[in-house]
Amino acid sequence: DTLRAILETFGDRPFTAAELQEKGIVFPNGRNLSFFRVRGVIGMYRRGRPCTWVVTPTCKEYLKRREAATA
Repeated sequence: DTLRAILETFGDRPFTAAELQEKGIVFPNGRNLSFFRVRGVIGMYRRGRPCTWVVTPTCKEYLKRREAATA
């Protein structure tokens, strides 16, 4: 799961698209960071070059609930 990999790799720390690529984290089906930002999963931490992103608190809570349900 891509979102779980991002959260495990970066935690609360902001990350860039280049860092995702360096770690080998890819989005499925040609999705990108903007796709997930529009849906409230990834938030833009800082605009500019390079943009930095974070996993939103809502997404973190969802992943925790999903993990608890499967445990």
